[in-house]
Formats: sequence, C-alpha cells, structure tokens
Amino acid sequence: MRSRLAGAREIDTGKPVEFTFNGKRIQAFEGDTVASALVANGVTVVSRSFKRHRPRGLFALNIEDTGGIVQAGKGDKMEPNARVSRLRAEQGLEICSQNHWPSLEFDALRTLDLASDLFPAGFYNKTFKWPDWHWYEWAVRRTAGFGTAPSLLDPDTYTHRHTNVDVLVCGAGAAGLAAALAHANAGRRVMLVEQEAVCGGSLRHSPMTIDTTSSDGWLDEQIQEVTNNSQIETLVQTTAVGLYDHNYALLIQRGSRIRETLIRVRAEEIVLATGAIEQPLVFENNDRPGIMLLSTVEGLARCYGVTAGDNVVVAGNHDQIYTSAAELVAQGLNVSAIVDSRDDVSEEATAPARAQNILIYSGHMLRNTKGSKRLSAVGVAPNGSPKGVNILLECDVLAMSGGFAPSVHLACHAKIPLDYHDSIAAFAPQKTATIRPIGAAAGDFDLSHTLSLIVQPSQNGNDVHPFSTSMGPRITPHGDKRNQWVDWLHDVTMSDLELAVRENYRSVEHLKRYTTNGMSIDQGKTSNLNALTHLAALSERAIADVGTTTYRPPYAPVTLGAIAGGHNGEFYGPLQRSPMHQQHASLGAVFEHYGSWLRPAYYGTGEEFDLINAEVTAVRNHVGLFDGSPLGKLEVRGPDAAEFLQRIYLNNAQSLKPGNARYGLMLNENGIIIDDGVFARISDEHFLVSTTSGNAARIYNWMEEWLQCEWVDLNVTVTNVTTGWANVTVAGPKARGLLSSFDTDIDLSLEAFPHQTFRTGTFEGIPVRILRASFSGEVSFEVNVPLKYGPALWEEAMRRGADMGVKPYGVEAVMVMRIEKGYLHIGSDTDGTSTPDDVGWGHVAAKKKAHFIGKRSLSRPNNTRTDRHQFVGLVLEDGALPLHSGGHLTAVGGTQSGGYVTSAAYSPTLDRYIGLGLLKSGRDRLGEQIEIVDGGTRREATVVEPVHVDPQGERLNG
Repeated sequence: MRSRLAGAREIDTGKPVEFTFNGKRIQAFEGDTVASALVANGVTVVSRSFKRHRPRGLFALNIEDTGGIVQAGKGDKMEPNARVSRLRAEQGLEICSQNHWPSLEFDALRTLDLASDLFPAGFYNKTFKWPDWHWYEWAVRRTAGFGTAPSLLDPDTYTHRHTNVDVLVCGAGAAGLAAALAHANAGRRVMLVEQEAVCGGSLRHSPMTIDTTSSDGWLDEQIQEVTNNSQIETLVQTTAVGLYDHNYALLIQRGSRIRETLIRVRAEEIVLATGAIEQPLVFENNDRPGIMLLSTVEGLARCYGVTAGDNVVVAGNHDQIYTSAAELVAQGLNVSAIVDSRDDVSEEATAPARAQNILIYSGHMLRNTKGSKRLSAVGVAPNGSPKGVNILLECDVLAMSGGFAPSVHLACHAKIPLDYHDSIAAFAPQKTATIRPIGAAAGDFDLSHTLSLIVQPSQNGNDVHPFSTSMGPRITPHGDKRNQWVDWLHDVTMSDLELAVRENYRSVEHLKRYTTNGMSIDQGKTSNLNALTHLAALSERAIADVGTTTYRPPYAPVTLGAIAGGHNGEFYGPLQRSPMHQQHASLGAVFEHYGSWLRPAYYGTGEEFDLINAEVTAVRNHVGLFDGSPLGKLEVRGPDAAEFLQRIYLNNAQSLKPGNARYGLMLNENGIIIDDGVFARISDEHFLVSTTSGNAARIYNWMEEWLQCEWVDLNVTVTNVTTGWANVTVAGPKARGLLSSFDTDIDLSLEAFPHQTFRTGTFEGIPVRILRASFSGEVSFEVNVPLKYGPALWEEAMRRGADMGVKPYGVEAVMVMRIEKGYLHIGSDTDGTSTPDDVGWGHVAAKKKAHFIGKRSLSRPNNTRTDRHQFVGLVLEDGALPLHSGGHLTAVGGTQSGGYVTSAAYSPTLDRYIGLGLLKSGRDRLGEQIEIVDGGTRREATVVEPVHVDPQGERLNG
C-alpha cells in the first residue's frame, strides 16, 4: 500500500480494515471508500468497458464515476454494477471486477477493441436482422458489461418513510449548509440531504478563503451550527433521486442496520444546492487508466491521504486548474506540468502554479496518450499546429478539468427550463416560485456571491458567475475520432457522434439513442455536454438551439429492495383478511390468496373435489353463506353522480331509479373490458358501486383520475368503503326464509324485494344495506352491515340456518356455480383484447347514445371484425373426463387454434364437466362440433350458449 499523506480529513488511520478485490487483500482505513483504498494499494485497472473491453480505472470520486464498476459482495449479499466510489471500505467485503474473460488482467474479449470498426454506432440495428435478434442475443449478453444478478434472497432490511418539511435542501456543500441555516433561523423546518458520507461538497477537496477564514475552519463551524440546530434534520449518505409534481421528492438513504430507506418528502420549498459536475476533455486515447478528473486527484489527496500517482500532469481550460495544481503540490504530490488550452492566461491566474515551479503549457492542447494498463505519457501540441504530437510529457496520472456543468438533473425532473450560458459553457436551470437552484447548481461559481444571495436573496436569483474569467475548448480537433471517448462506459466515441449526424440523427434524443451516449450508468453526467457541443458544431447550430436530452428519475441507481421496502415475502402486498376470518377458521376453512385477500377456498377436511361439490349442492338445494366482504364497494355522491356513472359504465346509469340495481361493464379508452359489477342507486345523488374484489383500489384510483384530470367540472366525490362494511351473502332456495327469522324493517318478500333491487334499513337494530344480486344463479341477498357486526351476523345466521341445512361455501364453489350459469369472470373469461361484443354485450353498447369511456374505440375496424373471439359455452361429448382451462379449440381434425377454454369445472348440478371459452365467430357457431386440444389429447365438444343451468333464470325469483 502506498504511504498516506498527512492531514487526510476523512479517514481514521488508527482503525484499519481489510477487504478483497478479485481475491487480493486490500488494506484500508475506516472512512475509506473502496475507490480510495484501491488507488492507495496501487490498483489501476478496476473494470473493463461495456463494448470494446478496454481497461478502465477510477475516473471520479462521486456518483459520476464511469470507471470503477464492480460486483460487490457474494451469495445473498451481492450487488452487481456497483460503483467503487460509492462503496464504503468495510471489513470482510468482497469485491470482484466484471465484464471480462478469463480475467481482468488478461481479457480475451479485448480483441473486440481491435475490431471496433465492425461495431460503430447503431451496428446492432443494422447487423442483427437475419435470422433474428435472438440468434445473436446469447453471445451479445455474454460479452456486454452486465453484472451477475443475485439468485438468493436478499437478507438485508429495507424500509420506507414519509415526511413533510417546510424546506428541503438538496446538497450540503457550502451553499446548502448556508441555505439550511438561513431557513432554520427563520423558524422553518428544514431537511438537509447530502449524498456523501460527510458534508462539505467541493470544499472538502478544493480549499479556499471565505471572509478571511480558511474554508476548513468555516466548514467545520457551519457543520457544527447545522448539527446543533433543532430545526434542521441532516441526512448524509442520502441521495435525492427524483423530483415530481407539487414539490414531492424521492430520497434514498443508505445505512448499516437498515441498508436503504426510501424517503418520500413533501416540501413547501426546495433548494437545489447540488453543485456542479466536472467535465472531461476529449482527445485521442483519453480513456486510459490513470486519466481522472482533477477533482478526483484532489479528493484522493485531501480527503483520504492518497496520492493518485507519482507524476501528475494537470490539464484544463480555466483558471482554477492553477490553484488546484498548486494545492496538490502543497499536499505532497508531484505535479510536473499544466496544460491549458487557452492562449491568453493572466499572470494572476498562473501565479499559484508558478510559485510551485510547475511547468506551464498555455495555448496547448492534449493530443494523445501512451500506456497500456496504466498511463505512461501524454502528448501535447500548441493550438493550431499540424496534426501530430509535438511534446511528450511523461506521467502516470492526468488530472483533467474541462470546467464544471451545473447538476441540472433534479431541476429537469421538476420540468424547470434550462438556459445555456457561454460564460460557463454549460446549461443552468432557472428558478421557480417553490424550487430554487443556488450556487454552482445555478451556474453561480462565485461562492461569495452565492452566500450574499442566501442572506439577501436577489429578485432574479439566476445570476451566472463563471468559474474563471474565460473558458477554453474541451474538445481537440485533431486525432483519430474512433479513439476519442465521450461516454467512457458505453464506449461512445467522437466518430460515433459524427456517424449519427451523417445518417441525419440531428435531434439530441435521436443521437442519444442511436449512439447510446449517456444511456449507461453515467446518464449524461460527464458525457452529455461534450456530445451536445460536438453535435452543435457538426450541425452548424448554437448549443442553446441543440438543447439537452430529457433527464428522468432516478438521478442515481435505485435498488429493487429500496423500492419494495418491507413489501416482500408475505408482505409483498398488504394481506387483507375478512372481519369473519376467525369464524371461517373455526369452520375448517381452507384459505387461499385471492389477490391481496386471504379467503376461504372451501371448508372441511377430505377431498377438495367432494367438499366443493357438497357446497354447491347445498346452495342449489338449501341455503349457503358466503363472505362477500372483499367485493369492492365505492360510494359515488354528488349532483353529477348519475352523469359520472353514465360515462363510466357501458350501460345506462341515469335511467336507474332509487332502490334499483343494475349489472354493468366498465371499459378503458380502447373499448376493452376492465371490470364489471352491480351498481345500485340509493338516492338521486347517491350510488353504491361494486367491483371485483381484486380491482377495488384500481377502479377507485381510475375514477379519481377521471374526476381530477378530465372531468373537473363534475360535482362528484368517490369514497372507497370496501373495508367499512362486512358482507354476508345468503343464497339458495331457503335464503328468504333464513333472513325472515331476523328482526328487520325491510320487507323481504319477492313482490317487495325482487331481483336487482337495493334496500336500506335495520337488521336486529343495526344499520343494514341489502342488495338482491346473485353470482350463483340462486335467490341471493347480499347483507352488508358495519364491519364490527360482521362476525356476529355470520354466527347468528349459521345458528338459525342449522335446521334448514345451511352450509358455508367458499370461492371455489362460487366459481363452479358461476360457470354453470355462464356468468362472466373478468380476467378469466376476458383478456386484454376483449370488447363488449365479444361477451354478448354489443347490442347494449349500440343502444346507448350517450358518451361513455371507450365508446369511440368500439367502432374501430379491428373491434368490428366478425371473426373475433366470442364468449361461448362448451359441452363435452364425454363429460365424465376432466376439462382444464387453457385447452385450444380447433375444428374437428384441425390444427389451427380458433380459441381457448377460459373456465372449466365439474358441475354437480349436471353431473358432468362443462366449460366456457372464447372462440372465433363463436356466436355463429352454436351447435357446431369442435375439438378441444388439452394436454396432448383431442376431445369432441359442442359449442353452446354460455348458460348451462337454468337458462331462463327462474331460480333467481324463487
């Protein structure tokens, strides 16, 4: 390990740690990142590039690093495509490089670099046409830079947090610290977030004087004040990964006991103090290990006490490179030369470097580099000189800086416009009423000016103060463009950009997708600005006119664990139980998951087949109890409630009279069936809408979207009351008799309470809503009582029905009875293409003249085809043999599938297997003999109407 420099700010040399890199032991100290430790141990090559497998070393110390992409951990604690700059050095950590074969040091796939002319931009679109992409896919995926996805369950803990604050400050550099204090001292609740492990931003590695005080002292004082201020919550190792509408921010906080916390923040005001991203220079072979951003070399020295190399050359295009080079020498590094692309540089700017006797090449540009797995020399030449290297400077580190571009990603998430500023040669965001970029994030590189604005905010707040008096070019006009890198990870070079423009990809979005520039892990942080600059030059446009690509969340990679939080395993979705769960358990219910609900599938012990059939028989001949509590229940209220449902449902809602109910279908904008259910009119302005149990939340959100985004003029409220009411469905020939034994003010007679009506009243003194609807085909009463009364009602109904042969029945019995009746089950008997006419409701849609969602789409040519799959019943010639869903329907002796079985069951009522299906032109083929291909067997069947039992519906009114 290299000897450490004295005065490192962020490591504790008294606490050594050890981890491994490709099996080699790496010595480090507490506070080190894996990146700083690898450099300290002389590791130069960390990974290989995505396409050409060129060696890659550390490039940056922050989230913008594109060189150190590795596999972290092993077994159940493995993270692919991790950045060494973001990993803390921990005892026992195992790091492996990726994207090479057979080893990092000797990668046989480096031969792709030699054949790079065969893989220009867009080559995959032109090459992988014959015979098809999948013929090549296996080879491409094995050579491209993907890590290995974990195959074991992740043992780490993740969680979510919701909070709100007055002010969210993103970034804890000098500007962020000052802004947090200013707002806190004004009595506002502040959340200050910083993606690094410590606060300080660029002052950590680039010291300066602030009000005659050293930045180190000023920074320590500010951090102490922030820590002691009770109005400020400071979160380090926390990245703001996305900004959304209404000042809603998404943060990812990394920790030890809890690996990651996803924090949802709502703030009245957001301050973007995210700083700026140092930009690289573009020249031939600018990707060798040892070529880093200048801030990387500074950070390694000041923060971690690590010398990046023995001989450093600094190159750039602005004044700050001279101060930084001098500071590196003061830290103990050997800086042999400075290369500045500008012809005119003031003596004041170069003074710090001249004081350290550093050789200065102003008016020179980098032309090329030498070296294999480590940089050995850089070639420079005076501006305007003929092609070719004139001066060779030996070095093992090139610290380059092409200036700084404001970190605009979060601002762009919030759709804040960007302005291009020639003075900084970069884009900077505007400010809005509630989102304020400050400091370098706003293009203001004058810290004194930034701090003055925080104390006394200006009216415009968008002043741009350049980092130096002038900016030189970042891109050399000389050299082989095939080896001038713009996107280091995806191997995008200047020649790729030029090829894209020649092929007329002049839009920045087209250029990005054609070349893959900025689509890799960099996400445009270090690649975008140079690409835009070159595109502007090639297309003879101003950079401002070229614009930028679209920056979308997340700003940094987000693990699936953080997104899931605690919602994994049994907690993947909220597990819902009926209020009568214990009563079902005591009756021997066998529970299964139906969506998010744990519901009785059937009751008792023994053969499932016999138990389900017994439940069906009890309902058909006597009376049964079913727990319908999970069915969706949405209350729709308001003067425009009827008009709203008129648009939501395929069938008519306005004509429905209070006290009546109607079955209806809901469609999406494409005319596709998305849900069904019964809606009842309680009063002129009050409806109760039922949905399928799995769709309650979805349909509620869907309705809210229409009301809030499209039909904002309608005076309607929708309330999801699904879990507020318990539902005991009493069904069977003796259902009315059982309910009549209860004390109720509702007339239960057939004349007063026919099928498809709705009544409210009291039941044994408690509020009750009763709906006469049936999914079994029998007389049925859906008795809804407030949630807490559900268990008592269930137990009392079971007790009173004992003499009538009452039996509880589960979801499986319901499915059998609805197949017997030919009732539609959305998602089973429909798919993502099913329209109303496909299920026999075309005439209903045609009669309705009023507008409803999906109406226009029903007239599309594809939706009016006569050979569409239509809903039919299926009767087997041999009904004694089982029938399964999914079997294909063909003509007798045919080989072409004309549809499939959607639902099938044994019918105890008919003593045979029956089915439902979707068949091409099915309604025109009633009575036709077809074959069902199921599991390798062919069975004859007859196409019939979907209703197998009681086609006239007489049992509904018994």
